[in-house]
Amino acid sequence: MFGIDLTDYDRKVWDEKLNDFLPEKFIDCHVHVWEPGTRKVGDKGCVTWTSIVAPSQTYEDMLSSYKSFFPGRKVTQVIMCSPSCYLDIGNAYAEKVFKEHNMKAYYCTNWDSDEKEIYDAL
Repeated sequence: MFGIDLTDYDRKVWDEKLNDFLPEKFIDCHVHVWEPGTRKVGDKGCVTWTSIVAPSQTYEDMLSSYKSFFPGRKVTQVIMCSPSCYLDIGNAYAEKVFKEHNMKAYYCTNWDSDEKEIYDAL
């Protein structure tokens, strides 16, 4: 699991800008989760900078991040795999996570996703 090292500046922004602004509960409706080794970095149509920031973001990583970034807040996530992943593996992982933790999820597609694949996922 990766960790988040908050800086003094991060804490200052939280204290001065976000703590009083953010509600006690909110929804993040666009969260990517994926396991190590499942990304295809550099695919056409996908950004690559995210692989530098996070080589993976498992469910556990996501929870740890939200705990660090939003202390004292209840954040509900709507998850999906990353379009930079092998989608069969990434979507299966997102499905496993949302079923195990009673979450909401999107089915992730890519620029070259087949129409039949998308309909079969319904």
